[in-house]
Amino acid sequence: MVAEERDEKETRIGLYNLHDVFLNASLLRKAMLACPIGQGPKTAHAEARFRYERMWTSSLSILVEAWHSTPMRGVREYLDEVSGTAELTKLLRAARKSGLQDKLSDTRHYMCQKDQREFWDKGRSAPYGNLTEREEIHMAFSTVLLGGMNSLHDGEMS
Repeated sequence: MVAEERDEKETRIGLYNLHDVFLNASLLRKAMLACPIGQGPKTAHAEARFRYERMWTSSLSILVEAWHSTPMRGVREYLDEVSGTAELTKLLRAARKSGLQDKLSDTRHYMCQKDQREFWDKGRSAPYGNLTEREEIHMAFSTVLLGGMNSLHDGEMS
């Protein structure tokens, strides 16, 4: 296989992988939005909406982590060409600088590593107060990945 064909195949596989992670996050977000908002912080930990919110935040963290990974470099370049990544890049930089990216990771660790006490308190409450920023990141990923998937289906990548 020629290097260019291999790179194209890896880009396609990487894009499908990112899209899959995004679809998981989208499914959880949809479930979260369908739940009523509860009574407040004292009972939120037991309410379905906040549980879905933490699961969505965990999936969003995985998506951000995958996006930044070295194997996704070609995918990021491809997506920048076919759908533009400037807005997503801006939002992710702001999330890193503001500490939101750390909060996403804290929530992921809390939800996925229940055996480690160090994650319990910080990760349980990390989603409080930054729903708008997480929504913006989610929707920016939606726009970028939709453009990439449309490009694949339109045959722009052979």
